Amino acid sequence: MTAIELPSVDLLVASCRGTPIVQPRMGFSDIAVMRGGLLDVKSLPFPTMGTITLDSFTRTGHLGKAAEAVRKRQPLNGFPLLAYPAAVVRDMLAGIHGPGFPVQVRHGTPLPLPIFRALREIGIGATEGGPVSYCLPYGQVPLEKSLASWAASCELFAEMGDLDHPAHLESFGGCMMGQLGAPSLLVAISLLEALFFEQHGVRSVSLSYAQGTNLAQDAGAIAALRRLAGKHLRHRFHVVLYMYMGLFPRSFEGARHLIDSCAMLARRTGCERLIVKTASEAHRIPTIEENLLALRWASESARLEIEPATGPADEHEEITLEEASSIVDRVLDLHADVGVAIREAFRRGLLDVPYCLHPDNRGLARTMFAPDGVVRWADVGELPVRAPKRGAASARGPSSAGLIDALSFYRRTLDPGEREVVEAPDSPEPVARGRAVLTTIPSDSHSWNLIFLELFLREHGYEVTNLGMCVPVEVTLEVCRREEPELVVVSTVNGHGYLEGAEIARAVRGEGVLAGVRLVLGGLIHSDPEIAEQQTARLCEAGFDHVYHGDAGVAAFREMLAGERSRTSGRAGRLRIAMPPDDIALEDAQEHEASSRHEADVPRVRRVVPPPRIS
Repeated sequence: MTAIELPSVDLLVASCRGTPIVQPRMGFSDIAVMRGGLLDVKSLPFPTMGTITLDSFTRTGHLGKAAEAVRKRQPLNGFPLLAYPAAVVRDMLAGIHGPGFPVQVRHGTPLPLPIFRALREIGIGATEGGPVSYCLPYGQVPLEKSLASWAASCELFAEMGDLDHPAHLESFGGCMMGQLGAPSLLVAISLLEALFFEQHGVRSVSLSYAQGTNLAQDAGAIAALRRLAGKHLRHRFHVVLYMYMGLFPRSFEGARHLIDSCAMLARRTGCERLIVKTASEAHRIPTIEENLLALRWASESARLEIEPATGPADEHEEITLEEASSIVDRVLDLHADVGVAIREAFRRGLLDVPYCLHPDNRGLARTMFAPDGVVRWADVGELPVRAPKRGAASARGPSSAGLIDALSFYRRTLDPGEREVVEAPDSPEPVARGRAVLTTIPSDSHSWNLIFLELFLREHGYEVTNLGMCVPVEVTLEVCRREEPELVVVSTVNGHGYLEGAEIARAVRGEGVLAGVRLVLGGLIHSDPEIAEQQTARLCEAGFDHVYHGDAGVAAFREMLAGERSRTSGRAGRLRIAMPPDDIALEDAQEHEASSRHEADVPRVRRVVPPPRIS
């Protein structure tokens, strides 16, 4: 293949030394809106990069649904790259994607080869992800398949560009499971993915880190990441900081404070790029104008003169460096092929992501959340790091309220009078209510909502079978047939519930044995609250007994549970994770579309995942 001269991410980074490049997470399904957003970002009078964030249908391989949504002009939660011809996307980028303004595609796909093929055809040489960071948290594709697909994708990607303008690949490893990941594990996975990229020919990489809840710990972790990368990587690299990935403050003032603090952290730690969230994150998918405002705020704060980090940040740096070095060294000792080493490390538990529901994750390691926002190990499982001292973890058991408390750290501290409240059940010993099946829509790869509801339902007396992320409708139906539950809860937060929820309801109601089951849908049904409200009647007509959306959903759901009577006996508090069969390769779109309509095998319960420990 003839090399394509690409807009160089490295040259842009080199020209902005000392000032972080600010970048939105923007993605719109309409071609004209997407082009307008990119033009507006490019016109800003400070260093920026363009972003095309893909929609959930494309990320999860439901390409037919993405194409149908484009035909019907249904709004999606991102840009359906594969639903448009390459020539149409090139026209959209004409006069935008070029020297000084590279456009990066952000996708969230464990089997990304179709996307990388499209990037080559379009001429986009910047993207992100990784075989671990876009596999384990976001679905149930086997890690081995993800590693193979990412290896082929990297090799294809490496053919683009030339020595001076290589294709650029960013690891998402520093953002695993958001803000409750231990910094040392985030650093280790980000570096291991970058090494994997290099081994498969990529010559320009970046490493990510997600802002946590203690600035000194974050500063130390970023310094450790840079030192470790400098030791192991052969090619040029830079560091990308992500704004806080937990519950964003609801207030304008709180959001502004958090955006400013992260921008100053980027400047303080020398991060070359900053992925920016907006003041509307807590309410809806941001508009172009809201993205532009947040970029202006971040750029202003990132230019402030900040003294170098000292004191506690140095202590955190050494702790993170010691633990991350131990993890990386043990993994690399397993095999010369980084992909093989990663797969074996997860099998042995040498890599283990806290709270991750993926079947290839051991789920033995746990973190705890201290009052000052520092994330510490509560249980290291088989990870090659020093175990916490006995008694360091809280004696209090895990709870849904504790999880929300941890996820809403900045909402609690930056919003005046704000506190996420999840009331505990009336009785400390819940009355057994029977079985509940917890599931989601096929395109939704989020997991924190499912982890929360596991705890919440157990606290209210249900024996819970959790199907995890990206569940085909047929899998939900097969498990419900087998379990004959008293309650089926469909939780979705990607904004596509209004499109896919009705299909689940009709399938469940079509089974005679399930005619009397209580069927509930909740979460972010649509990115626009008004449209979500309008869709409620249609979803109830399809078969849901209750549809909850918005901030009041949890309280309303609890009221429903309080009014329920136990209909069968069952041992409360037992969490069961049922995983569907191996996912379908996304490389063959037609095969995937056929498989997503029917799974031949009924999923079985594979293992029990310990619940989170929050202190």
